[in-house]
Amino acid sequence: MTVQNNYALSSLDTTKYLFPENQEDSINFGFTNGIIASGNYVTGGHSNSGCGIITDDGANSAQFRLNVLVDTGQCGIGIADGTNQVVDGNKILNTTPVSGGGNTAIYVALYGSTPCGPVQVSNNIASALRHTDRLLLRLALARLTFSRMSLAFAVQIKGLGWRLCPWI
Repeated sequence: MTVQNNYALSSLDTTKYLFPENQEDSINFGFTNGIIASGNYVTGGHSNSGCGIITDDGANSAQFRLNVLVDTGQCGIGIADGTNQVVDGNKILNTTPVSGGGNTAIYVALYGSTPCGPVQVSNNIASALRHTDRLLLRLALARLTFSRMSLAFAVQIKGLGWRLCPWI
């Protein structure tokens, strides 16, 4: 499945749009193999548990490449499950932290019951603010491959209730 070169907008502004947004994730992949999300511009989102682009339960061999995500809720890109994932060359900016959310540019965790990992995260530029307005500059010890990352790159791996994906 390929989702490419799209503009996805989520807005609460009812002066411009007939209905306010009420979304969890903007682009969500689950129970599928061979996913490509490339060249998409995703903006908006206010969920404290939603992401701009995410692999959900049973999503394998995902490639998230060259996407731009702006203020997409509590995270830009989430790898929540699956095997053989690649997150490469994306640009993520979150200047509107969501109360009660993790407010993370990119996260890798295992929420589902299917196998997880390996995950490659490379060449991304990302910046996210916490709800407390502090810049999130945390590189967690995770089983990931990182290369040529921006200094503002943010990855969050939580041990509370999350299981980590295997190393590459």
